[in-house]
Amino acid sequence: MLNEQRKRLEIQLRGRVQGVGCRPFVYHLATTHGLSGWVKNISSGVRMEIEGEDYQLSQFAKKLQMDFPSCGALSSVTEKSLSPLGNSEFRILDSEVAESVSNYIQPDQAICSLCLEELFAPENRRFHFPFISCSSCGPRFAIMESLPFDRELTSMRDFPKCSCCRAEYKDPNDRRFHAETISCKQCGPQVCVWDNKGNTIAAGGEVFPLTSNALRDGKIVAVKSDTGFHLMVDARNEKAVDELRRRKRRPTKPFAVIYPDIAVVETEFKLTDLEREILCSPKRPIVLINKGKCTISSSVAPNNANLGVMLPCSPLQHLLTREFGNALVATSGNISEESLCFDESLALERLKNIADIFLVHNRRTVRPLDDSVVRVVSNEEQVLRLGRGYAPYIQKSMGRKTSEVVLALGAQEKSSIAFATGDYLFLSQHIGELGFSSTNERFLRTVDDYEELFSIKPKKIVCDIHPDYTSSKLSLKMTAPSNQVQHHLAHINSVILEHGIAPPLLGVAWDGTGYGSDGSIWGGEFFSCQTKQISRICSFRKFGLPGGEVAVREPRRVAMSLLFEVYKEKCFDLHPSTPFNEIELSVLLKMLKNKYQTPETSSVGRLFDAVASLVGLVQKSSYEAEAAVQLESVIAEGVSEAYAFQLRGLQIDWSGVIKAVMADLASDVSVGVISAKFHNALSNLISNIVRDQSYSRVVLSGGCFQNKYLLERTIQNLRERDIDVYWNQQVPINDGGVSFGQLGLEVS
Repeated sequence: MLNEQRKRLEIQLRGRVQGVGCRPFVYHLATTHGLSGWVKNISSGVRMEIEGEDYQLSQFAKKLQMDFPSCGALSSVTEKSLSPLGNSEFRILDSEVAESVSNYIQPDQAICSLCLEELFAPENRRFHFPFISCSSCGPRFAIMESLPFDRELTSMRDFPKCSCCRAEYKDPNDRRFHAETISCKQCGPQVCVWDNKGNTIAAGGEVFPLTSNALRDGKIVAVKSDTGFHLMVDARNEKAVDELRRRKRRPTKPFAVIYPDIAVVETEFKLTDLEREILCSPKRPIVLINKGKCTISSSVAPNNANLGVMLPCSPLQHLLTREFGNALVATSGNISEESLCFDESLALERLKNIADIFLVHNRRTVRPLDDSVVRVVSNEEQVLRLGRGYAPYIQKSMGRKTSEVVLALGAQEKSSIAFATGDYLFLSQHIGELGFSSTNERFLRTVDDYEELFSIKPKKIVCDIHPDYTSSKLSLKMTAPSNQVQHHLAHINSVILEHGIAPPLLGVAWDGTGYGSDGSIWGGEFFSCQTKQISRICSFRKFGLPGGEVAVREPRRVAMSLLFEVYKEKCFDLHPSTPFNEIELSVLLKMLKNKYQTPETSSVGRLFDAVASLVGLVQKSSYEAEAAVQLESVIAEGVSEAYAFQLRGLQIDWSGVIKAVMADLASDVSVGVISAKFHNALSNLISNIVRDQSYSRVVLSGGCFQNKYLLERTIQNLRERDIDVYWNQQVPINDGGVSFGQLGLEVS
């Protein structure tokens, strides 16, 4: 006869509950409290049946939420009473695949401290095994083919467990109990080194010494990680770094650097507590920190005050960096702006003219993920690129929901996709710049991937209003009906959705380029956001871009356009750097006078270009926002003076600022002071418009706010006036967040 005090509960967990050690945790918690029943993965989360005395169940429920694995997250816990069965054991059952799938997926996790200790313990059977992992660490999203997160539904299914690994997997007292990525030297993936013709030149224990020696000799190495390829060189070898730039066709854009451990990083840089915490976190992103006087080659991040720094994420990276012993450039394994290579055969084909050798392995990467990039702004983390460790970004829509599945296709550069389904919002990993065949293919594959992974089919499509965006053109080929959202409205909505805030508020969207609803190029916009309407209330005075897209790549053209607007034909004697020859000046004059092939823009990003050109920093850009990056890098400390923009009706006049810059140049005022006064003028402008419009809440978005000085100063100015200010933090503030913002008009 069953004890009348016994109860049985069915409990279902939703959230980030797979690939985090949830089932082993539940098993140990249940057996510790003397409970019987079972637990298993299901497509939508984790389900269990728990039976025992009332007080035992109460303690179990309390500990379940209090002590849940730190790398996971519970979004909901539902309970249902069942009739007790009287069984005495607790088991982990085989997973159940159902039509309903989880709204949460565990991102890839860096190797944990226990696995790292074993990796370098000579007596351990996984000593120097490049794929050591456990239930708390290792690749997740990158190797997952479908849900639930079971070995047979990942690329680890290619590696059947050996008898030792099977025993550990089944042993409740082993820390790899039900670890789906478990493997060892006998049964797991293997590494080797190829030359650039695909011939194997090292395997097993020879791999890391040979690769390290090649790096010391100045060679370029393509290294396959869990999520795709990196191109690596010795970060202190100027010649090697310059050669990588030449082969990769990346003249000046900064490279990221990977260090063996945090101790080495702290000998080179002065870190804040939060920067240190993020660097060492299981997400292991690239963190932008002040470069200071570090000892790496000046060619790694030329003319830039910041450096992207990361620590090893995978055991393979730990083995390589520890063998090498110092900083390595670790840049994406691709030709500039194309998609990331992740298959070793394709990488050999595409990178053979860049890399001298290839360190590869035979575990399939299901989906490539670039390294995430973050920085600390106003003592808070800000994600600039969503990738490994952070993707996919999944958020409940805070009371706003859609009755249909909506797919947003994002922007042209820094492309991403986003979905809205029910009350959940999904933002994909960084895809890259559209327009290249490899990136376009990856974009379409990502759409298919998310539809299959989350078992969703879009009923609506949202895209940018720009008719020439690749994503806008692709929307026309999709079967679902499509709507268009203006680029800068999407920026503003991305902040509103991320923070769950409601109107009224003032939205500020500043960037380089965005197609406006009037057919011109916007980029310096202020929006009044009310409950049922968002309207553009003021914008920067427009100016010409002689040559259109050419002017975007040549700040000197923008500078001459602004000078022409202010000084007319006298402008050709005024540019301090005289960056044109006589023929170029003659052609430029005709274009400006006749407004021939000279579209107009209100872009703040182009104002940065113009000032950077006038002070002699950048005349032709080799990467997006190079002029703005260099202008920020030279800001003089302690400057409170500012130029002044004038608000004339609905138009912000920049002419007085240009005249003041020219006057300061004529008076030999330093470039650093001019830069500071220009940045301060932009920040003050926002504060003044907020004051005049009487708003108590402001949102800031767009690529110009990647500028840390501008963003932090604006936040400080607004907070000093008791204004609530919001900006993108987990959703990229640049065009990587546009797809997320495009969902805003469809989610109500």
